Amino acid sequence: TVEKTVASELKPNTLYVISIPGCPWCKLSIKDVAQLTKRNPNLKVTYLVVGNDEEGLNFYKGELPDGFNLKLADSPKEVAQVAQGTYPTFAIMEGDKFLTWNNSQFGAFAWDKIISLAK
Repeated sequence: TVEKTVASELKPNTLYVISIPGCPWCKLSIKDVAQLTKRNPNLKVTYLVVGNDEEGLNFYKGELPDGFNLKLADSPKEVAQVAQGTYPTFAIMEGDKFLTWNNSQFGAFAWDKIISLAK
């Protein structure tokens, strides 16, 4: 199933920002996500890019703060299904499941939840 495939790629205490190459909204999210890490320094961040090759990462190189990770999704089709065509999508593990928010849902409730999950 999609959950098992994607969940195997997600690790605890890490916020995954599911992104695509060339997405201006994904790039704009970097500033907000950086604010989250200031509120909880234990939060790790990975920009998980849905793409077919390393070229897709170039859009984000040099834009991410120190400590943020950048990688291609190991299972791009499954990760794209989680995003449901909305980028960026934010995902974090809670126990053995993961929670997701699309860009329009990424507000105070999501921030509080993400900050509380990073230990």
